[in-house]
Amino acid sequence: MAVRWWWVAGLLMLTPLASCAQPQGNPAQVAVSPVLTELAPLHPVIECTSGESADDMPWHQVYLTMALNPDPEPALRRAAARFRYQLEPDTETIANLKNLPDATHFWHYPTGDDEFHPTWSYLRGATHGRTLGMVIARDGNFNAACQDGTRSEPVPLGKALVMLSMAFPKRP
Repeated sequence: MAVRWWWVAGLLMLTPLASCAQPQGNPAQVAVSPVLTELAPLHPVIECTSGESADDMPWHQVYLTMALNPDPEPALRRAAARFRYQLEPDTETIANLKNLPDATHFWHYPTGDDEFHPTWSYLRGATHGRTLGMVIARDGNFNAACQDGTRSEPVPLGKALVMLSMAFPKRP
């Protein structure tokens, strides 16, 4: 088991270096990599990723599976805070999922069945114009918008499915 852990940690640490070496890479992927590295003690398994290095608004999403016990939310919040992302409840996404009258329908996570799940955490924080979004699914079905297409799967018993999303501001 220790060998598997060090392999994952090594991969997470090399990802930012490889991304920095490629000038045509996705800056949102580079920006989320240090947060992923901080999560290594939680033994996350990367299920899939997606993103776009578009000139007007780069973004990157990473879908992880990790143990549900202990609850990973405090560690995820600490990892984000280390890079100045103070995660707060994402009231905009929650309003959208609950179809509240003041919902903006702008920021949308392609997760779940487009319904609000009270056991899930919907979080968002911003720094330097970059937005880190996070959904922590503890039960139910989870839709992951992967590079190779959307996957819909139940959250495994005893696990949490976590989506980390990094978005850069729209460029003029």
